[in-house]
Amino acid sequence: MSTGSIRKAKLGRFTLVWLLIAGLLFVSNGIFATAVYAEDTQTQITQFEPDVEIIGNATYTVRSNSIAAQTFTVTLSHDISYISIYGYITGDPSYVQVQLRTANGTVVATSVPTKNLVYHWFSSKSETSMSSACFTGNETGSWVMCELGHAAKLDPGLYSVVVRAPAGDPANYFNWYYNDGGDPYAGGRAWTSDDDGGTWDEASVDSDDDFMFETWGESGLIMQSVNVYNSFYEDDDWLLVVSYINKAPTYYKSDDIEQYFRLRLTENVTGNVTGETVLRSWDASVASIYLNADEASWLEWETGNFTLDIVATYGDGFLIEHTLVPADFIGDTLNFLDRWCIAQAQWMGTINHGDDMYYLRDTSIGLVMNEKGISKFDLGIPRLGAIRGEHIYESYIDEAILNNLGEPDPQLQSKFVWNTQLGVTLSGILDNLASPFNMSGKILGLIIVIVLYVAVVGVSFPTGHQLAGTSAGFIIILMGMIAGVVDVTWIVLAGIAVLAMGLRQLILVGQ
Repeated sequence: MSTGSIRKAKLGRFTLVWLLIAGLLFVSNGIFATAVYAEDTQTQITQFEPDVEIIGNATYTVRSNSIAAQTFTVTLSHDISYISIYGYITGDPSYVQVQLRTANGTVVATSVPTKNLVYHWFSSKSETSMSSACFTGNETGSWVMCELGHAAKLDPGLYSVVVRAPAGDPANYFNWYYNDGGDPYAGGRAWTSDDDGGTWDEASVDSDDDFMFETWGESGLIMQSVNVYNSFYEDDDWLLVVSYINKAPTYYKSDDIEQYFRLRLTENVTGNVTGETVLRSWDASVASIYLNADEASWLEWETGNFTLDIVATYGDGFLIEHTLVPADFIGDTLNFLDRWCIAQAQWMGTINHGDDMYYLRDTSIGLVMNEKGISKFDLGIPRLGAIRGEHIYESYIDEAILNNLGEPDPQLQSKFVWNTQLGVTLSGILDNLASPFNMSGKILGLIIVIVLYVAVVGVSFPTGHQLAGTSAGFIIILMGMIAGVVDVTWIVLAGIAVLAMGLRQLILVGQ
């Protein structure tokens, strides 16, 4: 076999290998195209009233027409779904009924329960009947949490918890514990009635007595989605991002959220807080914890190792938490972070304003964040704009290149942005193909152009068609420039490669 034939065979195999690799990359689109997002909404039930502990040292007998009530004060609007009462049964009163009623005034000392049950907007009465089997017969008593049919919305004002045992009699009744004297809870007081609520008096309790009760409901905290990325700012760092809703009382929208809520990453084995930051926005928003490479170097990613929580710094410090799982760890494919941000911006717009485009704008390169979205995400995820802004922030698109009418033109503004030039569909395919190899779609596009260039030029030289091969190669480079995947540097390198191959051919011919 001649030297020329050997060279042609080698170049043919070289071209075949590169084309095979390119084909495999395209086939892989069906396997690696989709990111996994942890979208498991977490909520937390928390206590709202009373704001102090009531310790019972006496009981009142609830039976037949003898009923009891505890008033309480709501300072900020919230929903409750449960009412807890503390006591025990004697005999078998069959069932104990717990009602949520309004009160007839605003003065704690004189306002008594009305006969009006609190209604939820679903028009379901706020009451529940608990079987006597739910209560202990032990005189030390126990807490029983009674679930209302629907959550009851409580606006600021005075309300009352009324406890009845309609089937009870002198041998079968419920004993409700109360604190006799000392007035432990200033927001309400105990009342009793011997005519099923027709009149309320202090025959059995005093104005400084309080029954043992609690109201419970959703804390106003929801953790919507959690993702973990690495190599965000530097190699091997960690970025934890979370979307959440925070409408928690008592300071909702009336004060600075940064004083009252924190986002924490806790190592479960030791209980050490690995990372911590403040929440910066009420309602639906995003937050993040960033750990540099040194801080993250000792962390081992295994199921159950870490818990991410949002905790209140006031009251009992109620919280919402999420144990991180492998599906939460996305890795260093940051175009998935772009998608996560856009998806959460749509969710936030729907929750906060009933409009999934409130924080977004549709452009020729797809959805990007408008000024309102940029403000939210830059606040919750510092450095996001600096690192990923050119992919998801409209401020990068709106850098002043105008059309002939003097209006912003996304196509003109992005004429050097490969996503725009190549088109949303093709650039999306390249991004999906490239993500399993930890590269961007633009780099993959560049590799494909270079492979085609080398294949065309490399095959043409040994066959003596140098001019045709060089011309075809530069057409490919030109197409890469138009597509936005080939930069000037690569054009220079391609020119050097052509020159080197030309010189090599001259030397071979001279021999």
